[in-house]
Amino acid sequence: MLLTHLIFRRPVAVFVGLLRTGCERHIERIQAVLGGATTVSPVPVPADCVDGFTEAFYNRPERFLDPSVRGCQSAWGFVDPVTADRGLARLRSDLESGAWDERYGEPRRQPTFVGALRLITALPAGIARVDLGG
Repeated sequence: MLLTHLIFRRPVAVFVGLLRTGCERHIERIQAVLGGATTVSPVPVPADCVDGFTEAFYNRPERFLDPSVRGCQSAWGFVDPVTADRGLARLRSDLESGAWDERYGEPRRQPTFVGALRLITALPAGIARVDLGG
């Protein structure tokens, strides 16, 4: 399924439209618009994350079978319904048979996941960074 590629970086892509949408992060453009000194930092997602964004379910793929979960994730709006239905049927089948866990189960045991989520910070030009220690 596409989310396995997006989330687990596996070369399996059933929901190609969602993958393309999820990966098109226009970070350089955002940095240019913000101006000044910018930093881009990965944001680890905890295993028990309760937010509804796609990567929050990196260790709970069965949640994608719930239409109310998908309805809260904008990327699904870019996938045609036939492709989504086909991928969801495959996911359901793979989860029921145990094939999904056999192939992609490793992330279920990870305490965090670092995927596409990034924090972009910017300081206006002329303002020096201060190291607050840490």
